[in-house]
Amino acid sequence: MKKSKLLIPAIAFLVVSMAAAATSTVAWFTATTTVTSSLSNLIAASAEGSLKVDYQTTAALGFKTAHAYGTYGTEATLGELNVLRDCSINLTTPAAPTAWSATKNADGTIKANSFDSVDYTSSSKDPKSSYYFFAKFDLKFKVETTDAAMKNDIILSEGSLATLATEKIYSSVRVGIVQGTNYHVWAPGFIAADNGTPSALSFVTSATAADTTTYTYTESATAGQKSFKTIPTTYTYDSTTVPNYIGRVTGSQEIEASFYVWFEGTDADCVVDKISATAYTLSMKFAAVKGPTA
Repeated sequence: MKKSKLLIPAIAFLVVSMAAAATSTVAWFTATTTVTSSLSNLIAASAEGSLKVDYQTTAALGFKTAHAYGTYGTEATLGELNVLRDCSINLTTPAAPTAWSATKNADGTIKANSFDSVDYTSSSKDPKSSYYFFAKFDLKFKVETTDAAMKNDIILSEGSLATLATEKIYSSVRVGIVQGTNYHVWAPGFIAADNGTPSALSFVTSATAADTTTYTYTESATAGQKSFKTIPTTYTYDSTTVPNYIGRVTGSQEIEASFYVWFEGTDADCVVDKISATAYTLSMKFAAVKGPTA
């Protein structure tokens, strides 16, 4: 049997600049907080020229400029994000994710165990401000081949979040990946020590859920886990239970995946006094792992 992988070597760079107008000592930002975020240089390139990508974005879901699917290429650059604030996204029903924001008291403080639903379908904009709760973009992948029977598994092969030594807001950055009934949550900058070494990543499940509600999987990258901090360094064809698995294509078949980016409000480091005015960068790489051939 022969196995190979086609790498996309320089895919995603999410540059996030942040500034705060208030301070807080609890998770979730206060009502006066602003978090400015920009997504630039989101580039896909294939060294071998076989793995191609196309993308779409919408202004209603976090991007300043919309872009429709158009042409596959070895390179794609996404535009800049609108201003993002904190929220919580539950992806356990991939076809209909639910997003939540913290309910505020009249004085701007957080109301305990009370959350407002966020419209994830038509707009992610906070109706009380000019900020957005999350950004969403879609990618299509295909492998250009004349072998109609050849199978490839598309995976997230590498990724990192360039962090700052003193500011821990990056711990709350989440990247949700949805493809069909598969869903994963990546926490590229997660800091277990600051979060009391929890056994799982937290999220909100309902309007009255406790902040301690968690995914039922740990923040490690092991088989069967749905949330992860570390991307597996080894992978083979048909490793469909690993958290970085996106989906399978046959021949030149297309596969589409949706990506959500947000600041998880239930993370212990999602607080105003953790915010830095310095930007940091999130990077992702994808690969196609070819199945056995005769």
